Amino acid sequence: MTTTYNKVKTYLRENIPSLIFLGLIILVSYGFELFNVHLTIDDELGALRSGTNSGFVAIGRWALCLLVNPLLPQRNIPMLPLALGLIFMLAGMFILLDCLGIKRQSERVLLIGLGLTWSGFAYILSFSDASCAIGVGFFCAALSLFIFTKAKSWYKLLAALPVSVLIGIYQPLLQPLVLVFLLNLLYHWQEQRQTIFRYFFSVLLVLGLGYLLYAGIQQFLLMVFHLETSSYISHFFSLSSILQNLGWYIHKCALLLYNLVVGDSSFYGLTVRGLPLLLVISGILILCGAFRQRESTLSFIEFSFLLMLFGIIPVIGGVLTKGYIPYRSLLGFPIFILGWVALGFKYATKPTTRTVVLVFAAFTIFQFSASINHLFSSSAFAYQEDTLLAERIIQRVDGIRADTEIPEPKYLEQIGYVDRASTPLVSRIENIGASFFGWDQGVSSDRPAALIEILGLAELEVLPDDQRGKYVSEGVNMPVWPEPGSVKVVEDVLIVKFGPYSQTQKASICQAGNLSALPSGFCP
Repeated sequence: MTTTYNKVKTYLRENIPSLIFLGLIILVSYGFELFNVHLTIDDELGALRSGTNSGFVAIGRWALCLLVNPLLPQRNIPMLPLALGLIFMLAGMFILLDCLGIKRQSERVLLIGLGLTWSGFAYILSFSDASCAIGVGFFCAALSLFIFTKAKSWYKLLAALPVSVLIGIYQPLLQPLVLVFLLNLLYHWQEQRQTIFRYFFSVLLVLGLGYLLYAGIQQFLLMVFHLETSSYISHFFSLSSILQNLGWYIHKCALLLYNLVVGDSSFYGLTVRGLPLLLVISGILILCGAFRQRESTLSFIEFSFLLMLFGIIPVIGGVLTKGYIPYRSLLGFPIFILGWVALGFKYATKPTTRTVVLVFAAFTIFQFSASINHLFSSSAFAYQEDTLLAERIIQRVDGIRADTEIPEPKYLEQIGYVDRASTPLVSRIENIGASFFGWDQGVSSDRPAALIEILGLAELEVLPDDQRGKYVSEGVNMPVWPEPGSVKVVEDVLIVKFGPYSQTQKASICQAGNLSALPSGFCP
């Protein structure tokens, strides 16, 4: 015990400068989100939910249910869950660099800084339900590699334990898990090439055992909670259409990868100009260095193929998901950036080239910081807009009730949805800058109803689908918000119209039945 304590103490002492610099980088990049309170998509539902959310088990995320819920029963105040997530992520990246054997303090700071500040984290860390767990997932990925590389004999199989937890937190975390094992092989290519088949077999064995353990726990908890497996994950996959649309899927994945690599504003909100330069310079150094150190032409071809695979893994899953990858699931890309630049540092043998990589890495971190602050603040501005909209709607209802004798509304029915355009200050990209009144084309009124209740403006329930048809004729003839008459209380139902019925709203109403109450031609 004393020996372990002394090792930890020595390690922390040696890395104090790195920890101070990284603490400042984290503060600058995540300070806005850490110290400001605003709700984003899903927060409004979680804030009204009490107790353990067994729904996570139904979608295969049992570790999210068992680890996060007891630790953080109230996660909508972002500071604690996000801070814990960043601490776990920071620890995981330190472990990863130790597995690679990177000792230089300047390189460690810049590599971890690149991984931690990657702007795409805003898409997943803005979900307060997930921010802590995502950090734990990255820690599990690094811990699995640590056990795999440091343990002897069959003890390597213990690396399957963190693998099972990682999958149980969030399935897309498999991307960074696979990438850390592939990065370890690429970084130690000269030592590992002779045993490459054994390496891949051992990795596949660990991943397979981890998945079996995950699946076993998943089935057990489904029985305990009396749940059935949800189609939430499986509906993204369409294996039957791959061969018919393979070219189109590859095109969409390649376009996404291009936008990620060039730092395009369609993903980052702001243009990250330093990233493509950093990746190009590092790539040239990697290929030139690997070519100089090659054992044979075949070994260089093998290395180049694995390097290419390392670059496309973050988006290759899109071939299975109809070419579409939710931005919040692109969790392999920060490991790609970290690993690519780490390899660039390894092959930058001259002080001048090393300095060039250092400068461009620092510049990219600065731009990542600006980008992630922009994305987080976009969601904060969207929340302010929705808060003002909710207040105006309830004020309109209070005015109607003051002039007429109508009951207090019990249900909310939203017609159409809010569709705000991006501005230079507010980017609206997937869940970033999204409106509670516009999510999924307003398919359900549960999000706006929950927001109105959280704000203390009114207690409203969602109008059941089988009753929505009764109010379609009334809703079709209403004017659009903010015109007079765009807010009505009919019986005990508050109807708010933002536009014509969306396709998702029509589908939901028509599938619920009661078609006789619907106007002719309403259903597709």
